[in-house]
Amino acid sequence: MRTSPKTISFDLAYRLDGEEANQAAAERGYPTPVDNDYFVVNDNPKLRTVPLSPDAEILLVDWNRCCDDFVTVDPEGFQASFGHPEYSSLHPQGEFSQYWVKVSGGIVVKIEEQYRP
Repeated sequence: MRTSPKTISFDLAYRLDGEEANQAAAERGYPTPVDNDYFVVNDNPKLRTVPLSPDAEILLVDWNRCCDDFVTVDPEGFQASFGHPEYSSLHPQGEFSQYWVKVSGGIVVKIEEQYRP
């Protein structure tokens, strides 16, 4: 029996820092200087679907020991963290978190949750 590779769908956005963040915010009518010195640009709501490597490293912020520690989870744990009560203290922002997604050779090889104050 052949199984299909797992995939991940995401909305690509860009996190800008410093002067780039202020410039992008001003161009979009937001006040500057931006809070916490960053601004997220998401001008295109298109979802991208990319295969997920079976060996992908998935790191979630350990919100219980905020904020420099990470917890490694498998793809099933990552998927379950969205809205699952068992993970609510581990991953309180759930689907509203932001992630760095590393793609190599057209395959997602790493996902890392971004801490946001």
